[in-house]
Amino acid sequence: MLEVDSSDDRSLRSIVDELLAVLTDDVRVAAVSALISDPTSTPARLLELIPPHVLRLAMATASQPHFQSLVDSYPDLAERLATARRLVLASFPGLALSSAIPATGLAESQDQGANDSLRNLGAVSHAKVWLGEPPVLAPVVQLVVTDDAGGRVFDQVIDWTDLLFLAESTLTVLKESIDAGATLVQPEIVREFLDSLPDEAGKITVLLQELVDAAAAYDR
Repeated sequence: MLEVDSSDDRSLRSIVDELLAVLTDDVRVAAVSALISDPTSTPARLLELIPPHVLRLAMATASQPHFQSLVDSYPDLAERLATARRLVLASFPGLALSSAIPATGLAESQDQGANDSLRNLGAVSHAKVWLGEPPVLAPVVQLVVTDDAGGRVFDQVIDWTDLLFLAESTLTVLKESIDAGATLVQPEIVREFLDSLPDEAGKITVLLQELVDAAAAYDR
């Protein structure tokens, strides 16, 4: 997923305004819509109609987890972001599947050296923490994700509700990513992932049932 970039002295508010200007211009909307539905479209043609920073925001608002993150971070822009999301979903339903989008993101990531920071996850560990005094205790977890070199990628103390939210959001992001790549990525490129998915999905299903069963023990 392309990240929203508010650099070059562009505030998020101004980028939202630019996106709304695009989305309320019927001629421009028609041109962009026709281009993103054209399998022969190119990034250069798309970027003639919509600037990269505006395109990134459009993609972010179209994704529920990214949209919610923006709203949580910028509550004063919640109404305008919601309007942008509604218009993006209505006007550009094929945005994530356009052949122009991945090439745009890849080129920009390479230019910015983003691939240099790609890290392979190695382990997830945790420490259970109980806040307060018995018998009134509030459970939280220190969740630590490390890469294959032992470096910390994520280290945060979160409560059970946020932990469940993180799990759901991660699966949502994965689902959206798989949807977006279905017509663009050759199966051979992700064959190992595709072959392992049924077994991994089965494991997740079992874990979810075990989670529900474990929670039932508190109902007493």
